[in-house]
Amino acid sequence: MTSAKTFVLGMIAGAAVLACGIALGGMAQSGRTAHYTKLTVDELAVLGGDGEEVVWMKGDDTGGVVAVTDLEGKPSIVLDSLEYGGRLSSYTRDGKNIFRAGADKDGGFIYVYNQNRTLMTVVGANEYGGAILAFNKEGVPVATMSAGDGGGEILTFGNESRAPTSRMP
Repeated sequence: MTSAKTFVLGMIAGAAVLACGIALGGMAQSGRTAHYTKLTVDELAVLGGDGEEVVWMKGDDTGGVVAVTDLEGKPSIVLDSLEYGGRLSSYTRDGKNIFRAGADKDGGFIYVYNQNRTLMTVVGANEYGGAILAFNKEGVPVATMSAGDGGGEILTFGNESRAPTSRMP
């Protein structure tokens, strides 16, 4: 198992333990604690003071998901996993995905978007190397840095027309 997958699975397990503790603590009588050796459910929801779901977890034989919602009940942070890896995503109040990070058997990635859902930064790596890309507000790549087994390290700066203005080496 790769260290990235181990990390993602560890994050999911930690979130599950936290959510179970919150949920089960709420089931105990006031001032008392509850102890369960094992709790098996298909889906678990943690409710806020008004009865709305604030955290929910769900899983099946292909993976699992933990979601934390905002005050309106919309997902703001989602942690999910599938057979080959996992992903952490963050959303704005209007449901736009502005951050994604993930890992699978081949490597990992991070995508950061602005409020208009324009891609601003990409960081990626696999067994052959890695790259970092920065974009302007129009989504045009203006700086890239990459290194890998297939060639040397490259640092490139560009302008709005995507033409490189400088390159090292």
